[in-house]
Amino acid sequence: MKRKLAVAAILMAILAVIAAAIGIKSSSRMTVVLASPSLLVLSYDPAAKRATVWQLPDNLQIEVVGGYGMYAAKSLVGLDAQEKQTGRLLRESVAHFLGVVVEREIITSKTYDLPKLLNKGWVETVLRQNMWTRPWLVKLWWAMVRLRPDQMEVIDLGLSNSLTLQTLPDGSLVYQADLQQLAAIVQRYMTDEGLVNEGGNVLVINSTQSFGLGSSFS
Repeated sequence: MKRKLAVAAILMAILAVIAAAIGIKSSSRMTVVLASPSLLVLSYDPAAKRATVWQLPDNLQIEVVGGYGMYAAKSLVGLDAQEKQTGRLLRESVAHFLGVVVEREIITSKTYDLPKLLNKGWVETVLRQNMWTRPWLVKLWWAMVRLRPDQMEVIDLGLSNSLTLQTLPDGSLVYQADLQQLAAIVQRYMTDEGLVNEGGNVLVINSTQSFGLGSSFS
């Protein structure tokens, strides 16, 4: 047992060195989507030293890029697999919906039971369990390890005023987004602190019929 713990400690130390070596001090935001199949979006801002976790309701309607139409959030993984897109449809559709850049996706067959109160320790565990087959996750995991619990915020869109319940013709209930309300929440929590410090400004505008904050930028 002691030997296993020692090996684990050595591996963790090596991972920490690797994380530092691959640029954990970069000022660019890191954002990934976790699908199991429920969707979580984890975004870390190195400049502000803060992380935000977005919970997307399973029955949230999201427009899939490429002209596929509207799908429930929980169905995106299945559609992506059916179309053999290896994560692209999932990643780009979530990015389009929120109007942010999503660099990577974690699609796992393991169904994670969300704790009643989503916390930093749970997020660290999920990242650690997945980074052995996804080395690029080491950087994000190490960033989360170094954060205090109060430096991570959880945004449950299902409890926000950005979504409304609608009844479909078949009688099922789905969430649909109020894009103006959603934009206000996204800009509040996803403004890149590094860009702000450099005097930049980002404005997300939806000026088309496409349903998502990433429809156009200016």
